[in-house]
This record gives sequence, structure tokens and C-alpha cells, in this order.
Amino acid sequence: MFNFNAKRQKKVASLFCLSFLLVITLSCGAVPVVINAQKIATAANNVIKLMEITEKALYVTSSLVNAYYETLGEDINNEKSRASSKLSDKIVFSSEIVTKMENRYEELETKYKELNNSLDRTNDAANNFFSMLETRANQNSNASLREGSLRDISANKKTFSEKIEVAEDFSSKLKTSIKEYDNILNVFQISVALDQVPKYIETVDSVISQYKSLEQDVQIALNEGRQVIATNGDIPAQSLESTVPIPRPDSADIPIQSSEETVRSPISQSPEPTIPTPGSESTGSQEQIDRPLLGVQLISLTPELRQKINQYQNSNVSIDVDRGVLILEVKQDYPAAKAGIQVGDVIVTINGKTVTDDKEVIDEIGKTQVGTELPLEVYRGQQKLKILVDYR
Repeated sequence: MFNFNAKRQKKVASLFCLSFLLVITLSCGAVPVVINAQKIATAANNVIKLMEITEKALYVTSSLVNAYYETLGEDINNEKSRASSKLSDKIVFSSEIVTKMENRYEELETKYKELNNSLDRTNDAANNFFSMLETRANQNSNASLREGSLRDISANKKTFSEKIEVAEDFSSKLKTSIKEYDNILNVFQISVALDQVPKYIETVDSVISQYKSLEQDVQIALNEGRQVIATNGDIPAQSLESTVPIPRPDSADIPIQSSEETVRSPISQSPEPTIPTPGSESTGSQEQIDRPLLGVQLISLTPELRQKINQYQNSNVSIDVDRGVLILEVKQDYPAAKAGIQVGDVIVTINGKTVTDDKEVIDEIGKTQVGTELPLEVYRGQQKLKILVDYR
């Protein structure tokens, strides 16, 4: 017999307990899951609650789809009646209607996502419930009873799956209806946008018109530059009271009065007009030649300029051609005035050559010799006149 004191006895007892627990763990493996009636009931209640949520989501979503389609039908009929009262075949939907449809579509999408999420959660909970029942049935050591329980579980699981499939099929049809609602909304959105296109076009036309008006001002400024360069020094001139008012883009009531400060013409008469001989070398020579001057102020005529002049209420001329060179001013005692050229005349040919730009007229004048005659064709209103300018 072995004699142990109290301390040694406690140590041996501890080692024995540890060894016993190790043997049990190695021989039994993992501890089996304990499934009792309370756990089964809790799992079943969870499935039932989720099914109630899914049922409510199905009802709410389907009711909204029906209601919003009915409202859509009313909106279409109202727009048809409005178009009919205006004797128009075109149905135009207001942006307010489209905005309401967009809000309804967003609500339908939100409700459908809630429904779909509820169906997924219900399926997961049901699978967990039936898996728990199958686990508990497999713990029965009686094969006959075990197989019977598993058959019953499988039959109920199949029935439940069939019912869930009905709900999923209905959910799929709701999704199709919601997508079709979005397709209709798509058409209405485009219709509203296209209805705004004419307004966009008007805006673009307005910008183009302003640009053309600005281009006209630029053209006048360029004419100044060309004429100043072509003029041999300052040439005195008298402005007639009869001038052609040209409305500015920013004010249709303010005419530009043609004057030496705004448009300098190289074809204004002076007592002794001379310019340096073209092509001559810079030798300091004072050699000069005579150059004929017409004695007018000019501007290239465009359809836009013609329209502005004709629409201007204080205009004292009427222009009936779109292209040519417009006479803005005729200087007294110069060849143009003596030949009968008037303010508002439009030069269309000079020396038999068709002209549409004031620079072309200036070039032709420069080619004319003193002591000759210069034939012009001008429009005065609707009347076409032949005028012979005498430089003799």
C-alpha cells in the first residue's frame, strides 16, 4: 500500500482528472448540437414573421404598381383631350407630369428592393428551419423512425418551396411591370426634352444674329483701316444731311451717322488728289500722279445689313437687293454728286465688273485714269440705273 500525504494526493487527483477529460475528448469527438423544442419553435416563428413581412411587401408593391399605372392612364387621356381641344395630333407632356412619374418610379424601385430582400431572408430562414429538423431527425438511432421523419420533413420542405416560388414568380412579374413603367417614362422624358429643342434653336439663332451684328461692326472698322491706308493724307469732306442710319446690335433706335470720323473713304474728291506712284522706289522723289476720286462713303451690303436698314423706322431709303456696295454718303461738288448718285444707291457693277465688296469698288476707282468716264450700274430701290461718272 502506498502512503500519500495530502499535498501529493491533490496533485495526483488533478493529473487523473486531466487524463480522464483528454480520453473522453479523443474518444467522443465534437460535442453534438443540442436541438430542443424551444429552438425549433423559435426557428419556426422566425420563418412565419418573415413570411408576414414578405406578404405585406407583395401587397404594397403590387398596389403601387396598379395605382401608378391607373394615374398614368389618366394623365395620357388628359393630354389627349388637351391636344384635341387645340386641334393638334401631337401629345406633349409637361415637365411636371414627368417629374411626378420619376418620383413614382423611384418609389416602385425602393419597394421592389424591399420585397426582394424579404423573399431572400424568408428563404434563408426556412432553409435553416428545415436543416434543423433534418439534423434532429438524423440523431434518432431507430432507422425506421429516422427515415419516416426525414420523409415528412422533405415533403413539407417541398410544399413550402412551391409556395415561395409562387411569390417569387409574382415578384418577377412586378419587376417586369416596373421596368415597363420606366420604359414609358423614358419616352416621356425624351418627348419633353425634344419639345424644348425649338427654344434651344431660338437661343442659338439669337447668338448667331448677335455674332453677325458684331461682324458687321468689325467689317466697318476694317473698312476704316483699309480706307485710311489707301487715302493719301486727310481729305476734307462735307457730310450731307441725308445719311443711311445703321442700327447697332445693342440699340435699334441709335443710328450710326456716316462721317469722316467713322468711315474714311479713299474715293473722296480733293482739289489736287495725288498719291505716290505704285511700285516706285523709296528715293525721296516727290514724283506723283493724278488719281480720280468719286466722292462717296461706302460699305459692303449684306442681307443682314439690308434687313436692319429696311426695318429701321427712321430710315429714309429702301433697299431691294441683298448684295452690292451701298452708298452711305455723297460729297457735294464731286463726280458722284454731279453724276446723280444718291445716298442709298447700291453699286452692283463698275466698269462692267460685278462688285459685292467695297474694296472691289476702291480697286476699280484706282485703275481709272483722269480724263476718262467710269460706267456704273446701281439699284435705287427696285429701279436699276446706268450712271456714267465723268472724270474729265
